[in-house]
Amino acid sequence: MSADAEGPRLLSRRSLLDWMLGTSAGALLVSIAYPVLRYLSPPRVPEATTRQVEAGAVNDPDLMQRGFKIVRFGAEPVILIRLAEDDFRAFSATCTHLACIVEYQRASGASGATVTAASTT
Repeated sequence: MSADAEGPRLLSRRSLLDWMLGTSAGALLVSIAYPVLRYLSPPRVPEATTRQVEAGAVNDPDLMQRGFKIVRFGAEPVILIRLAEDDFRAFSATCTHLACIVEYQRASGASGATVTAASTT
């Protein structure tokens, strides 16, 4: 009987090392090529088609109660903050740390003018 008829063929050390080296080289090439290709063809990001958006009425109950309101400006969320009776400010509502949506919290300081943003993740 021949050696092939007795059972499954075992890999030699050389063929195992060749396979591991080839796989490692392939993984290295993919890990270099993928970021380069992503850089050359960045994802499409929809832009706002307008330079302004209607956020709602000045006496909006949600805005009056919480002091802020999240509205859409194109594909981006914007936070509208009511600082005084006729003073409104709008900022990007996307957190620069983890890209989550933030919310407005009034500080309970003596002046009441300081504000903080808290993550709503």
